[in-house]
Amino acid sequence: MALTRFRSRCEGQGRRLRWLSRENDAVCVIHAQVIVFIALALMPLDLPTLKKFVLSIAVGIPPCNVVARSSRRIPIVARVR
Repeated sequence: MALTRFRSRCEGQGRRLRWLSRENDAVCVIHAQVIVFIALALMPLDLPTLKKFVLSIAVGIPPCNVVARSSRRIPIVARVR
């Protein structure tokens, strides 16, 4: 019953999920470089490794999305699907 209800309510992708799907490809390409840069910047801090990891992810996700969105505005990149 729950599966049937979920299928009926979440049938289509919708505008927001379509946008996130397009942005996801660009984020996947850019993500590694941004996270590595942030991790290298956090190396001198005297924090446990897990805290550095969480901090790098929390600090790194917004720049990944901003860079991906900005790069998708370049005409040559925007044509790539």
